[in-house]
Amino acid sequence: MIPLADEVNEGNNCSGIFFKEESDIDISSLNWFPIGKDERNVFSGNFDGGGYKITGLNIPADMSM
Repeated sequence: MIPLADEVNEGNNCSGIFFKEESDIDISSLNWFPIGKDERNVFSGNFDGGGYKITGLNIPADMSM
């Protein structure tokens, strides 16, 4: 399965697709890449966090704004 960020950053904006988080997610062991790398590749789907948490997000200094 392609992670959501990869899918969007490769040109699929996911318009009309609904995503629902179904459990807490710890991403501390993963490299983080933003969803939507530029103005042409943006996420247009729907995301419902379902009250769950995403923890462990570390943004590299060269990606912070």
